[in-house]
Amino acid sequence: FGGGMQVVEFLVNGETALHQNIPLRRLPILPEVLMVALVRGQEVVVPTGEDSFHAGDRVVLATLKSDLKDLNDIFEP
Repeated sequence: FGGGMQVVEFLVNGETALHQNIPLRRLPILPEVLMVALVRGQEVVVPTGEDSFHAGDRVVLATLKSDLKDLNDIFEP
């Protein structure tokens, strides 16, 4: 990937409330972002389009974007 791929993890919290409990397939996620896993407590979920974010989840992403500061940055404007 030319050294540009990175793996990042973000916590789902109140700041991402707008995108919680909506199937991932319906969210405007940037094309440069790949959901790798949702971590809920001790459970690791490989996400499908039917899964959704819940408060307290940790979201693991692979991305070509280097300027992601929080989970809200993965959504198209």
